[in-house]
Amino acid sequence: DWSSDVCSSDLAPSSTFKRFDLLAETCDKILHAAMYAILALASGWAFPETIGRRSTALIITGIFVAGYGVLLECLQGYFTVLQRSFSVLDAMANSVGAVIGLWLWVSACAEADSRPQ
Repeated sequence: DWSSDVCSSDLAPSSTFKRFDLLAETCDKILHAAMYAILALASGWAFPETIGRRSTALIITGIFVAGYGVLLECLQGYFTVLQRSFSVLDAMANSVGAVIGLWLWVSACAEADSRPQ
């Protein structure tokens, strides 16, 4: 499940990522945003089935995914054994990714709704 993949990569020890020279600061933020965009997109498709209204699902999904990103950043700061730290920029990248994923979900739903039945 994607949320557990996001969680494990966010909470992995920082030494796990030191071998990737290409993950400069900018690439790291793009990766954060991409992971949370995928999580939001997948969550957006899952929630309407259980909630019913798309607008309600959009709000709940946005709060859940952005909150999940902030929570995992807080956990990085709390669990010092992970050799990670809380990053406001990472939390912002997570939230931006969530917004992008929700925008993609809404766009896909609008496209599907506009097709003739």
